[in-house]
Amino acid sequence: MRLINRKWWNVDGLGYLRGKYLTPVQALRLGATAIRNSFRDQLKDMIQEGLNQIGMTIQTSIKLR
Repeated sequence: MRLINRKWWNVDGLGYLRGKYLTPVQALRLGATAIRNSFRDQLKDMIQEGLNQIGMTIQTSIKLR
């Protein structure tokens, strides 16, 4: 949603909540490429977490440009 609104910053909230970063400042992503990569990594993490906990995942369609 950030890229649609032309705000070029985002925070990797999932990574921060999972302990990947010590502070929210480290989770800050600047620029379109960094935000896209962050979304990609978050989706991978959610899929892996679903596989580890329940053995399957259910995904819906997400369109990222």
